[in-house]
Amino acid sequence: MISTNYSLLERLKNGNEIAFSVFYRTYKPFAMKIGKKHGLTTMECEDMVQQTMLSIFNENSVMRYDASYGPFRSYLSGIIRKHVFQQFRKRPQDSA
Repeated sequence: MISTNYSLLERLKNGNEIAFSVFYRTYKPFAMKIGKKHGLTTMECEDMVQQTMLSIFNENSVMRYDASYGPFRSYLSGIIRKHVFQQFRKRPQDSA
């Protein structure tokens, strides 16, 4: 299990590029596992991880995290699941 490093989150809030790299390497496997669990292919998981990371940093999601509401992993899981379901919507529809 990943233990949240709150100093890493603080450095992310301050725009530290090394912190971004560490965050990505730390949480990519976690996001991939959630994607696989929900039935995404490896390629879809890779795309979902990219979209998730972009949204986290473009929308300043790390800055909105409040530890008083629960663990960071739960907060991050919600963001990941949103992108998993967006990935499903990208799949071509079967014609019946």
